[in-house]
Amino acid sequence: MENLLKIYNYHSKKIKYEFIDPDKNPGMVKRYDVTQDGTTILEIGDKESRITSSDEEDITNAIIKISRAKKKVLYFLEGHGEASIEISEETGYTLAKEALEKLAYEVKKLTLALSDTFPQDCALLVIPGAKKDLLPNELETIRNYISEGGRIFFMIDPETAPGLKSFLTEYGIQLEDDLIVDTVSR
Repeated sequence: MENLLKIYNYHSKKIKYEFIDPDKNPGMVKRYDVTQDGTTILEIGDKESRITSSDEEDITNAIIKISRAKKKVLYFLEGHGEASIEISEETGYTLAKEALEKLAYEVKKLTLALSDTFPQDCALLVIPGAKKDLLPNELETIRNYISEGGRIFFMIDPETAPGLKSFLTEYGIQLEDDLIVDTVSR
């Protein structure tokens, strides 16, 4: 872990670290309410994150989590046969949702048919493989969102709705009905 922290410190002088021996400094143990050996505490101002792993991914995610001013909210569109963030089967995106949450994103579902405006906190709209065409008012809402600087991430499946393909051509994106087959991993 120390080598990793040295690398972080080398690349950013904002990162400082200290190893504390709980036997030699019980006051710090009490101050931070440490109850488990190997606990790493990261602090920025009044924000704190605790991890018990020395894994690079966990440390990096903890730094990202506490260094963000506020959580960014990602919305996954639903209502058109998209893959769900609540389903952990092969067609679901539960693992993606969990990975995003580990990176301090808030992940929510969005049904545009129920509203003609985007939530103010939407940092990114994810359209995870719509199988059915979006309604004209939904497409118009998305156009407005894009024109106001909104960000969208399209996840395209072979069965993508024809109306969505047409919509994407407005932005210079041409989708073909092609497939890529990996013969090695079959």
